[in-house]
Amino acid sequence: MLKYVERGRHMEFRADLRCMVCSHFLGEVSGVKHGPTRVAIRTFVPGPHYQGTLRPSPSRCDKCGGHLYLDEVELTRAAAAAPARVPAAA
Repeated sequence: MLKYVERGRHMEFRADLRCMVCSHFLGEVSGVKHGPTRVAIRTFVPGPHYQGTLRPSPSRCDKCGGHLYLDEVELTRAAAAAPARVPAAA
């Protein structure tokens, strides 16, 4: 397993969203990677030829109805963790 997952840290990413069937470019997504196979998509920016709805993020191709995948994934940085609480001085 990757080091950032072992330490409990998550990574932010950006990626292209494409169709597995027709290779249509739907747009760009960004979010948080929670390990090797889990992601939480935060934003979706549609591509120039995207015709579908914007919310929620698409789950099927707007041209052919095919399944989607993340292409050209870039890990951008470690996701910000919640600030640690410091006990009040007595």
